[in-house]
Amino acid sequence: MTTASHPTVPESPNTIKIQIQQLKDGIRNVVMFPKGTEVPGKARDIGMRDITTGGQRFWHNPAKIKAGDIAAAVKKNELPKILGNDGYGAPDKSKLEGPTVAVVSETKQAVPVQDILADKPTLPKAVKAAERLTPPGGAVKVKPPAEVIAKRVDPNRARVNAMREITKLATSGDIHGALRAAGAHTAAGTLNDSHVDKALDIAGPTALKAGFAAIPELHHAIKVFQGAGPEHRDILRPILTARIHSMERRPPAEQRAVLAKLNEHGLLPNRG
Repeated sequence: MTTASHPTVPESPNTIKIQIQQLKDGIRNVVMFPKGTEVPGKARDIGMRDITTGGQRFWHNPAKIKAGDIAAAVKKNELPKILGNDGYGAPDKSKLEGPTVAVVSETKQAVPVQDILADKPTLPKAVKAAERLTPPGGAVKVKPPAEVIAKRVDPNRARVNAMREITKLATSGDIHGALRAAGAHTAAGTLNDSHVDKALDIAGPTALKAGFAAIPELHHAIKVFQGAGPEHRDILRPILTARIHSMERRPPAEQRAVLAKLNEHGLLPNRG
């Protein structure tokens, strides 16, 4: 939700990392660093230029856009025309009318790539613009602007909410859902491994065991085990071992079906 006429909030390091990679890959021509955003390294190290204009800092590809064009966009409040991939599809937020929404491009791991503020008339074009920035496997989501801004302004609040979500899932016995949510929050930079383990500790070993034993498919159970920390693996290992051994008593056709599913998910060791 970048603008020249309204204050911006810092981007997360993970988001800036993705945007810089897209700059290198030619997906976007300009990366803006809102005030308070950590700038990683130097633009010239990746063949780009670094300029500050109108109180805003940018890295840009000089072969695609001139510094003067960026300065003009800042002066005219037309940054949305040059940011992203061929623009945002929506004007500066000072020109939007009526209720607004945040159109968010995310990676497969739910890391924000770009958020665009739009109103009802500009929403379709903003969604298309976000899609052009979305990596393979990612998604475009429409969210309340306050939710997106709150996560950027107050990451501690986002961390607290993420831990509440994981703990609620784990204590209800949905260990698979808890670890899946933990993986998404960790990838987005909201949590790290120590936060995840702490949340699962709160759930307690009884809930972990019951939830893990209730996972219906073996390949899902193995994925959950792989995503757990060392202490939680020790709790879950006997259950997984017993389940694998029980396969030896299943009919051959059922064993082949399970092995095929494990192979489909890359969970069988390579041979040869």
